[in-house]
Amino acid sequence: MATDNDVGNQNESEQDDQSSVGASTAVKEWLFVESEVAELADRYFDLVLYLKKVNEDLSTSANPLEECLDALVAIKRFLEIDPIVAKSGIVRPLAMLALKLRDVTLGAKPEMLRASRQTGTRPRSLSGLIARQATVAACTEVLIHYRMPVKEDCEFVLRALEKAKQINRAETKPIKWQKIKRWREEMGSRNPPESLAIYNGISLELKKALGPDATLDAAKREVPHCISFLKHSGTAAI
Repeated sequence: MATDNDVGNQNESEQDDQSSVGASTAVKEWLFVESEVAELADRYFDLVLYLKKVNEDLSTSANPLEECLDALVAIKRFLEIDPIVAKSGIVRPLAMLALKLRDVTLGAKPEMLRASRQTGTRPRSLSGLIARQATVAACTEVLIHYRMPVKEDCEFVLRALEKAKQINRAETKPIKWQKIKRWREEMGSRNPPESLAIYNGISLELKKALGPDATLDAAKREVPHCISFLKHSGTAAI
């Protein structure tokens, strides 16, 4: 016949077994979550490396639009790692844009990407304006970093813009060095977030091209090359 002590010991043993099972389950769940987090971190790192490579190849690419499209698709696929995101359809705007950009690379002109019909003022390319201002800001900043006076710096960049045929004197008021200075000062405060992303990318590209031991003369040789990419990428003159 079991005594009260025997019953108590049995209850304690059962509780210990349940606690062990609960702890084991908790550890397994924790390890599962940890492995998922680790995998996500690895994929995020891979994405960053890929975007870095695309950014580096952009200036020499024969078709920059395809490079941008590949970057967009990579970001979309990363977001779709989360099954909830994948099933919810919230990445549909990215998928639609990617498909339309793919059509453009094949020579089509999707209605979604056509200019809206507006009356009045002459239409302007916002993407071109953003790319130009970000490039100018990055170039002026790197020259200032090498101790070039601000006015001389801005005038140098302005001449590089003219040489790259990025200023159409017939259709715009003369641009002075003060406007170049203002574009640099407005970076990150009044510009769209896309502008800052382009600025950071170009700044990184300039630093990599110049290296740690570069001089002002080397920077002055590299800046016109950087600005000439605006024409190569199809940015219209202002």
